[in-house]
Amino acid sequence: MKKSRLPVIRIRPARKASDHSGNHTSPPLYKTTLEGRTISFAVKHSNKAKLLRLEISPSAGLTVVVPAFCNTNCVLRFLKEKSRWILSKLTNSDMARHEKTTGLKDGDLIPYLGGFLQIEIRDCDRRGENVTLSQNKLIVTVRPGVAEINATIEKWYRAQARQILKEKVDRQSQRMVVDYNKMRLKGQKTLWGSCSRKNNLNFNWRLLMTPEPVIDYVVVHELSHLKEMNHTKKFWQVVAIYCPEWQQHRKWLKEHTIEINNILRA
Repeated sequence: MKKSRLPVIRIRPARKASDHSGNHTSPPLYKTTLEGRTISFAVKHSNKAKLLRLEISPSAGLTVVVPAFCNTNCVLRFLKEKSRWILSKLTNSDMARHEKTTGLKDGDLIPYLGGFLQIEIRDCDRRGENVTLSQNKLIVTVRPGVAEINATIEKWYRAQARQILKEKVDRQSQRMVVDYNKMRLKGQKTLWGSCSRKNNLNFNWRLLMTPEPVIDYVVVHELSHLKEMNHTKKFWQVVAIYCPEWQQHRKWLKEHTIEINNILRA
C-alpha cells in the first residue's frame, strides 16, 4: 500500500518591502495558494521561537514566525494545516481594512446589540449634529465628510454604552453581591474590559457592537475580579456560576475583535 503524500503547495516570491531609500525594512513577502485562493505572507525568522506561529493584522497581513530549525517544507505543511483558519482570519482582516479605509456611508449597516442598524445620513441644519434611533435605522444628521460621520456615530455609541453598561453592571453586581467603585468607558484596540485594584471598572464602548449575551459575559468577567483578582481556576469557576456559556462568548470576541475594532475608524 502506497503512502499518501501531502499536497504540494507552491511558494513564490511576491515582492520585497522597502523604504524610499531602497533599504529593506520588513520581511520579504511570498505568495502561495490555499484552497484555491492566492495569498501573500511574510516569513520572519526567530532564534527565540520554539514553534511555528502565525500573526495576522490589517496593516501587515499574514506573517509566519519561523524557528531556526524549520525549513521551507515545514512552513508549507504548517500553512496547509492551518489553511481554513488563515483564510477565515484574512477575510475578517480584509473586511476590517476596507471599513477603515472607506468609512461609513448612507445605507451601510452597523452592528448594534447583536443586530444591525441601517445608517441614514442627512445634511446638517441649524440644530446641529444629531443621531436618532428609529426602529432599525440610525438617522445621522451631520456635515459631509467621513471623519465627521464617524465621530458623530461614535459619540452616540458612547452615550448608549454609558447607560446600558451602567444598568448591566449595577444589576449584575447586586446579583453577585460585590461592590465596585467607578465605571469608565475606554476605546482600547484589543481590551474589552478591565478591573483595577481600586475596584474601578473599565469597559470598551464598542461592546455595544456585540450581542447582549457577550456584553453580559464581559460584565460578569470584570465583576468576578472583585472576588478573585486573577485568572486562576477559581476565578473561572466564579465566572461560570453567573455566566455558564462564558467560553462560547469569549470565543466570539476573539473571532470578531479585528472586525469590530476597525469600525468607525476614519
